[in-house]
Amino acid sequence: MAGITVASVAELIRASVVDRDGVRVGSVGQVYQDDRNGLPRWVSVRIGFLGSKEVFVPLAEAEILPATATSTAASVITVPYSAALIRDSPSVDPNGHLTSETEIMLYHYYDIETKAGSAVSTDAETLDDLID
Repeated sequence: MAGITVASVAELIRASVVDRDGVRVGSVGQVYQDDRNGLPRWVSVRIGFLGSKEVFVPLAEAEILPATATSTAASVITVPYSAALIRDSPSVDPNGHLTSETEIMLYHYYDIETKAGSAVSTDAETLDDLID
């Protein structure tokens, strides 16, 4: 997870999200942590006019760049996805808990593979063990 730890949660809040090409996509709305180990697993990203829509982005391969004197956000999260892919991700209610079923749907959407190189298992009990 490219250095993103439980201690990184404070840096993720209000961070800007930048796609693989350096294009700003939006800002973090909420951070979703793994129920088992507390690691940040997903963020919701506010996009659209005045952040009127929130979409989910995985943190599996994300990198956090610390705030700088020239940055308007607390931090910048760079993700290995295009802005178009992020903007077109399935609409999911960002309030509340991210269910295993929703998480699996999002892993499939972002084409995140398991350690074995196959599609993500639909077995919610082993999902955390499969993701890099």
